[in-house]
Amino acid sequence: MAVELAATISLNTSEEGCSHLGCTGCGYIFCIEKMKRSTRIKVLWSWLIIITLTLSLILNYVIYGAKSFTASETDMRIVRDKISYIFCSGVEISSKDYLFDAYLIEGELTIQEKRETSQSFTYINLNLNEYKYFQFYFLSGSTVTLSHCSENNVTFYVITGKSNFKLWQENNLCENCYIRKEYLLGRNDCNVLLNYSTFPEYSFNVSIEDSYFLIYANNPFQSTNVSIKCSLYRSVYDVSRASESHFSSLDWSFEIDKPDQNVVFMVKQLSQHLQYNPSENFTTRCICRVWIYVLIFGVGCILTGAISCTLIIGLCKEPDLYTNRIHFITYSERTPLLSGTTPPPSYADVINTPPKYEDVIPKKDNDLPSYQEAVLHVVKNC
Repeated sequence: MAVELAATISLNTSEEGCSHLGCTGCGYIFCIEKMKRSTRIKVLWSWLIIITLTLSLILNYVIYGAKSFTASETDMRIVRDKISYIFCSGVEISSKDYLFDAYLIEGELTIQEKRETSQSFTYINLNLNEYKYFQFYFLSGSTVTLSHCSENNVTFYVITGKSNFKLWQENNLCENCYIRKEYLLGRNDCNVLLNYSTFPEYSFNVSIEDSYFLIYANNPFQSTNVSIKCSLYRSVYDVSRASESHFSSLDWSFEIDKPDQNVVFMVKQLSQHLQYNPSENFTTRCICRVWIYVLIFGVGCILTGAISCTLIIGLCKEPDLYTNRIHFITYSERTPLLSGTTPPPSYADVINTPPKYEDVIPKKDNDLPSYQEAVLHVVKNC
């Protein structure tokens, strides 16, 4: 009798766990891998939270984070880097060593008709192949006049913009990184009377608002000393329309309520000494507008998650209990265990009748009595 058994064989398929083969839009992204709905939703929310936190931190600490820069005495500039009315509720200015006046001005900024005048002096020593520089921030329309004298030959550069200055530091032979280059010949009477009216004079007008670098570079042959007088005729913003002002401070902040409000500050001149090789001494920071971050990243994350969950539930179904399709094959007692082998012979064909006693245990001694003789022998003895 043949006994039939059922067994499962796995078939490789590429069927997706989606309600239809052509998942469209976001549904295709969510259905691209087989996954339970609950697991898919957990993964979705995990990624949304991670992405939301990452974007908010980048926006707050990188894009609109603190900005450090260098400012010299009498510099006047508007705070515009890393500041946005949408994401910033206020602007904070801080200084390490210079006092400054700060103003909050509404509307378009205008240049004051009368220019501010200042003078400063310094004396620098240059070793072999050494350079020293002075950095200023000038508004358009300013004028700079330098009276300088060196004991030995030096090279004088004027560079506009921090990027060009970095390029010059990497290669001072660059031709496009400076706007002026002059050779200052050495003189023996530089430090005798310090009569600046007799010194060589250099002057230039500022046409582009930017940072300007005045560089004195020595040759590789001998050290030298340079005496410098710097006269500045600065263009400054008209602050008469300022809605809020603060004077002589190292740290101050303004609240921004309107998109056309501008924060301007001017560094006060406390001495007539010109500082060379200045470091970053000012920092501006955006005070974040909290409710904007909550609206964009909090509410936005919740809405995105809710819509995505709806799409997942509508477009994706629960996967099958078995990862692959089930196929049934009928087996009998003669079905080989291994495919490709010959089935064994039938039991009925092999064994028809039971074996005889003599066939199983052949006689070893021909003198043994027969069964009848043995019985008669037993009866006689009884």
